[in-house]
Amino acid sequence: MTSLNLAGLSLNLVGTIIVFVSATDFMKWVRSNVNAHELTDNAMQKTPPSSSVLSAYRERLLKKSEGRLTAGLSLIISGLCFQFIAVMFELMTNMAKR
Repeated sequence: MTSLNLAGLSLNLVGTIIVFVSATDFMKWVRSNVNAHELTDNAMQKTPPSSSVLSAYRERLLKKSEGRLTAGLSLIISGLCFQFIAVMFELMTNMAKR
């Protein structure tokens, strides 16, 4: 059952990397929102001329981040399940040998 354990570890690693990338995208989204807020506060007009472009960019970053986060967490949970199954199988085979 070492193969299940290795598969679980691999899924955990890939999932963690994906979650890291999505967190980076989320931080870009937050930074973009802060910049847009500062532009709005500092501008003489009610809204800056590029607000629709910034809004579309922020929404795209948020959707990409959410999708990656869901995929990464799913891989991490799958990896944990594989590792749990491998450990349970090892315990059962050891108990059956006695």
